[in-house]
Amino acid sequence: MGGRRKVEAAQQFARDLGVQMRNVAYVGDSITDDAMHAHLNAEGGLPIAVNGNKYALRNARIAVATRDMRNLRPILDAWNTGGFDGILERAGDISDRSFTSRREGEPRSEASRFRWDLVNPRDTVGFKDLVAVHKEYRTLVRGAATARLG
Repeated sequence: MGGRRKVEAAQQFARDLGVQMRNVAYVGDSITDDAMHAHLNAEGGLPIAVNGNKYALRNARIAVATRDMRNLRPILDAWNTGGFDGILERAGDISDRSFTSRREGEPRSEASRFRWDLVNPRDTVGFKDLVAVHKEYRTLVRGAATARLG
C-alpha cells in the first residue's frame, strides 16, 4: 500500500482511536511513504525517515540512520513528552546529531550511537549528504541488491 492509500488508512486508524493526526508519529523509508510524510507535516505530526531514500527524506522532519529500530525510542519518547521542541531539547547540542541510547542492563560503554538529522530539502548540499548517509545504512540493513532499488 502506498501514497494516498496510506494516508487514508492512517486517518481511519486515528479516527478509530480518537487520535488527532498532529499526535501521530510515522516511520517510512521509501517513495510509498512520501504522501504520508507530507500529510503529517501539514497536520503537525512527526514524519520520520529511517534509512530512507530521497523520496522518504524529502517530507520527513527527522531522519534517522540506524541498524537498530530500537534507537527510535529516545526520539519518540522526547516527542511524546515535549513535542518537536522536546526532541530538540533532548538532543542537547544539535551539532553532534546523535542520541545515545542504552538498553536496560547494557553497560554504559556499549551504548548504541546512531545518526539523526533535521531534514531540510532546500539545503541541497546537506540534503545530498543526508541521502548518501541513508543509502549507506539502507545497504547495511537491506543488502546491496535491495538498496539499489532506492
